[in-house]
Amino acid sequence: MGSLFAQMDELTLTKGTKEKTISLCDCVDIKIHSKVSSKNLLEGSVASTGYIQSMDSDSIYFMAERSVFSMRNLNGNKWTKEVKQLDERSLIVIAINDVSLIEHRSTGREFIWGMSGLGIMISSLTTLIVAPIVGYKFKEGVFDLDSYKSLLFPSLGVLGGSTLINILAKNKKYYLQKEGLSAKDLWVIKLD
Repeated sequence: MGSLFAQMDELTLTKGTKEKTISLCDCVDIKIHSKVSSKNLLEGSVASTGYIQSMDSDSIYFMAERSVFSMRNLNGNKWTKEVKQLDERSLIVIAINDVSLIEHRSTGREFIWGMSGLGIMISSLTTLIVAPIVGYKFKEGVFDLDSYKSLLFPSLGVLGGSTLINILAKNKKYYLQKEGLSAKDLWVIKLD
């Protein structure tokens, strides 16, 4: 049962002289975007989330937890459907030539992203609800601007910092195909 659920340890991508090795064991999950084609589709793509089990020169064997299909048929009708795997994960095969984007977030970045989201929520509540309540003197029926500012400005600082950290902790993206990018700006999967 070991090899059926095994996970690759790392994935190496190159772009010109740059090389990036992604530690797959440290990823919360990895998402692979790929093209889908058929004679009835004008365009189609699927974004699968899970982990890479193995690879060969033509294919990625991917244990998918969920997949989101985005399709447009020849009539121009668009549709999107999310499919969650019933058995936790299902093995799918993705042609390397069809991969357009690989994105991932490490467990450390996931923790930072989650904590910054919590900081955004708490500082927003403090800014919008707690600070005005603290600033209002109910006994006298007046608003104390100094008390309000003493809570408002630190809350806004935490909100700004948490928002910046949240943006910086987003998924890392590696484009293998993208309209408008030249070949030198695209990543390539390095096969050993």
